[in-house]
Amino acid sequence: MGAGSSARKLRAEKEAREEAERKALSELQSRLEMEKKMQEAAERSRKLEEELDTLRRELGKVRLNSPASSSSQGACPWTPCRVQKQLSESFDLKEVIIHHDGENCWVPNHPDFRYSSVREHVVTMIASLHTSLDPEKIKSKMEYFFYLNRKANNPFHPHTNYWNDMDSLGVHLEAVGSKKGAVDTKLKLRLNLLSQEDGNNKIVVLIAGDKDFIPELMNLGRSGYYVVLVHRNNITSTRVIEECCHVAFDCWEKILVASHPNLSIHQNFVKVPHEKSRAVLMEAGRVFDKKIKIRTIHEEEDHYLSVMGTNDVESISIQLKQITESIVVMHFDVSSQERNHAITLCEDETWKKRFEKSNAVCIDLLPLEPVAQDESEDKRTAVISGLQDSVEKAMQKLVAVCKQPQQDEGPNGHSHTGGDSPTPRNRRGALGEATPSSSQGIEIIPTRLFSKDSAELDIDDLFHPNRIRTVPPDPNDGHDTRVKKEMQVPASLIGPVIIGRKHCKLRALETGTGTSIFVPRKGGSSKALQTLVISGNQEERVDKAISVIKNLVLTALKSPRLPQSTSSDSSS
Repeated sequence: MGAGSSARKLRAEKEAREEAERKALSELQSRLEMEKKMQEAAERSRKLEEELDTLRRELGKVRLNSPASSSSQGACPWTPCRVQKQLSESFDLKEVIIHHDGENCWVPNHPDFRYSSVREHVVTMIASLHTSLDPEKIKSKMEYFFYLNRKANNPFHPHTNYWNDMDSLGVHLEAVGSKKGAVDTKLKLRLNLLSQEDGNNKIVVLIAGDKDFIPELMNLGRSGYYVVLVHRNNITSTRVIEECCHVAFDCWEKILVASHPNLSIHQNFVKVPHEKSRAVLMEAGRVFDKKIKIRTIHEEEDHYLSVMGTNDVESISIQLKQITESIVVMHFDVSSQERNHAITLCEDETWKKRFEKSNAVCIDLLPLEPVAQDESEDKRTAVISGLQDSVEKAMQKLVAVCKQPQQDEGPNGHSHTGGDSPTPRNRRGALGEATPSSSQGIEIIPTRLFSKDSAELDIDDLFHPNRIRTVPPDPNDGHDTRVKKEMQVPASLIGPVIIGRKHCKLRALETGTGTSIFVPRKGGSSKALQTLVISGNQEERVDKAISVIKNLVLTALKSPRLPQSTSSDSSS
């Protein structure tokens, strides 16, 4: 009986092992089949990608229009650099709308340069898109919009003869403001309005050289327009926008040269390290008095300055190389705390522009050299570029500004603590004090108005935390996220101690604490008290400002001297 039970047990174990082996083998076979299918799919995907690349290369080389169809104007001398979609055979042209960014794809400022010649080549290029497109038909259905600020000192301003030629041939000369980016803003607005209309059997041509119009071109394509992009050559950043149009040409310079072959239009490229590019452009604008056109072509490591014109381009290029060699670059090599403060300042565009203009330098925030450092530390540093003397002076000023928040507390108990950036109310004061001086601190004119045992005012109770009130957010301004707190101080100390010298002390106090301080016209609970409202982006900064004001008041009360306030201080 025992032997039979043992045999059955052994047989059951053997069957279980065999079953487990069969399952493992089945899983292995399934895995092998899956891997084989994945390899086959990857191979098919690779072949499809190769075929797609081959097709794209062939389409890029094929001229979309036959030479016979353009015999009257001659075949188009330029082939598209990218073709995403060709016009259908049933395409029936209703309208051609051209938008030209005159700042990016500019024309030479020469008295013999004419829009009529440029238009002929643009029309020839459009006619090459389809066999049914006749140049005369295109001209009759063409609307041309030219965007450029017409200020005389605009370096991309065409000659008056070119403007008159455009005006006589029906070009819409769009008035654009002088603010930076105004051309792009107005052009974006027009393209967005255009995308709200039906674009079937309509061609939109954008003559521009940057990638700011990607959303607008995509919207135009969705609305049924056939989108054509014309941009300058040798600009790698523009290649991204080519994916958002149906066909792209990189031949704007070639059109200009071909339209006026007798003017010998030349173009040179001057290689400039990216750290120097802005400073070189700034110095070139001063040397050439904005009489030449220089564009920046961005690459990964170096930049190229494109010089184009009908004059002595070679001589100008040589001068640009000399300017490049004279430009020096200095890195902000100080402690991490001071460097982070410099980065915070430079992120404030208003502060940076004023500092650059007043010191004739350029400031850029660039990555640090790869060194071992804390991961929480900012990986950027400030880089100042310009002429030797200007850079050295500007660096000294920037170091001085960044060292101010590190100063120890003075006898008045005021410690400079830097904020994210000076408030708009106080940026001018911060800019004007680029080097450390006694006037940048808060100069105290002490006074004795009350004593601690005075029945009229208890100083200790005045600064009790319960009397520092947090102001609730205004329901009418849901976007205001600043922290606001109210405190009360002796009213007679407002002018000489807190504001002083036509608000200079108040500005220094606000700048030092990174807050904004408001002094209402009416006082607090009594005539002896005045309410102050302190606001800031962070509660720590507001509390720090309250602490500084408290120290100012206590220091003034301990001094035997009376205040010598001016009428302007007390009225403030």
